[in-house]
Amino acid sequence: MRRPGRCRTSSAVRPPGAAARAGTCPKGPEPAYDDSLVSGTAPLTGVDNVTGSRSGDLYVAEDGGTMEICLITPDDVVAPFLRVEGQGRSEITGPAFTPDGTRLYFSSQRGTTGSSSGGITYEVTGPFRT
Repeated sequence: MRRPGRCRTSSAVRPPGAAARAGTCPKGPEPAYDDSLVSGTAPLTGVDNVTGSRSGDLYVAEDGGTMEICLITPDDVVAPFLRVEGQGRSEITGPAFTPDGTRLYFSSQRGTTGSSSGGITYEVTGPFRT
C-alpha cells in the first residue's frame, strides 16, 4: 500500500523513541496507509488517530466506520486489532501507549449514548508484539 520511491520518516509514523533522520526524505513523508490504493474493500476506513508501538507497529483508530483500531505492521500488513461494539454513533479517539509499552489506552468519544457527555476510556493490557 506504499507508494514506490518515497521514504517514511514523519514523526506521526515513527515508533516512540526512534530518532528522526534529517535529510532522508526529499519528496516528503511516505503515507503509511492510503485506502485509495487498496483494490476491493479497504480494511481500514475513516483513518483518524495513530500511535506507534515499540515494535514499529502502527495502531490506527477509525473515525466512525466499523469502530476498530487496526494494526499496520512494518511489513505493511493491515489487520483489525480490536472492535468496539454497540457504539455506532461514536468514534475511537486518542490511542496511546504507556511509556513502558504494556498498556494501550483509547476512548470512544460518545460511548453508547451517542452524546458528547457519554465518552468512555478503555485500557488494553499487553503483551503486545515485540
